Amino acid sequence: MTGHDRSPRNAVPGVRHWLERLALAVGLLCFLWLWRPAVQAAPALPFLMGSVEGEPSYVARWYRQIYVEAFRRLGLSLQMATYPAQRIGALLDQGVIDGTVARARIYADAHPELIRVDESVFDAVFALYAANASLELKRLEDLPAMKLRVGYRRGVLYCEKALKSVLPPKQIFDLTQVDQALKMMLMGRADVFCGNDASVLSALDSAELKGVTTIRRVLVLETAPAYPYLHRRHAELAPRLAAALKAMKAEGLIERYRLEALREAARK
Repeated sequence: MTGHDRSPRNAVPGVRHWLERLALAVGLLCFLWLWRPAVQAAPALPFLMGSVEGEPSYVARWYRQIYVEAFRRLGLSLQMATYPAQRIGALLDQGVIDGTVARARIYADAHPELIRVDESVFDAVFALYAANASLELKRLEDLPAMKLRVGYRRGVLYCEKALKSVLPPKQIFDLTQVDQALKMMLMGRADVFCGNDASVLSALDSAELKGVTTIRRVLVLETAPAYPYLHRRHAELAPRLAAALKAMKAEGLIERYRLEALREAARK
């Protein structure tokens, strides 16, 4: 080596010691930089499920119990939010929310990009309801001749298709909330409402309608399974959620939650 060799091994002892410490410090900093993302990673956001039923209705409480337990089994945190039915579809299509709690199989026709969880939460009873005690219906096709004004909740595709298949547009109206339609029937401004038992019971559980007994189911149209739907980015989660719901059914948990929610509603 020449006298101009400046490699660490030929440095004077003090300088060599300083260079060794510098190399150790740089190595430590590199290690900490690589390790930092794992330590400082932001916690995962809760899984956001949309529902048309808001608390304190009994149906909303029932949904919350079901999904909190199901997502606990999946090791995921859950957040639930309430939106109008049609808004949920738009938010799901845009990926703003992660899923929705219970929609009929027909929902996939309007939202083909969503993933249906192939285990229903419960069976939804779609029916026609009225406040007029004398009104009798034997079939959907009887509506046109009766010249009745019939409503449904906007975004509920089953009712929209069923009513439009037999009635002219002037006899059909849509609203964002079930309680609006029920109040219209009570005031004589509408004759019939198309919906499902869960939504109607939820509306009758509200403070403004609690105690109303004149609204009744006049014609059952169909009993159909109601499924969770997820945004397509969660496709891998769908079979796991289906398995959790299936296990909860087998354990009797979903029915137990329903009865608990009903008892709590009756106490209020």
